[in-house]
Amino acid sequence: MKDENFRRAKEIFFQYSCNHSHLDFGDDVDEYKNYGVTSDQEDKWTVEYISHWISQLSVDDLKAVRLLSRIRAEESLPELFRMALIGDSFARLTFANAICHIADGQKTSPAMRELAKQKAIFLWQSLLDNPIELTDKHRIEIANNLESQAKVRKNIKNIDNIQQTPTPEEDIVASAKFGLAKAKK
Repeated sequence: MKDENFRRAKEIFFQYSCNHSHLDFGDDVDEYKNYGVTSDQEDKWTVEYISHWISQLSVDDLKAVRLLSRIRAEESLPELFRMALIGDSFARLTFANAICHIADGQKTSPAMRELAKQKAIFLWQSLLDNPIELTDKHRIEIANNLESQAKVRKNIKNIDNIQQTPTPEEDIVASAKFGLAKAKK
């Protein structure tokens, strides 16, 4: 494969988080198939992708956590466990949700699945047992998401009398309660 084709195929594969269930329904699927990428090459790219996003993990910018969750990167769980304890409430919630989601993946061993479930439960419970602490950046991000959700609900229901949008703190508490209830089933 030519270098430019190789780079483009890799770019497409990364764009879809190394996930064929996303890629196969994406706009680039036909182009990607034309490159004839082997499953061995995809495996190498997946390792590279996961390593890159593990190195980018942060409690301030949660993009890496979300991308590792999307790909269900079990390899990232030990680092997620470690970092989940140092962020604000929104970071801990995001890490707990990602840990739980990754642990539900097919590749996760039963022992790691149970450890991850316990870590997520601990994180969610800590959000309920302690005051919610948010950085300004995360408070704004949550508020913007809640505002967007309220607009969507209003448009769907086509009514003016919608329940008041929760505060960022209320949203975190509700999400933690939801995670705990789901995990304890």
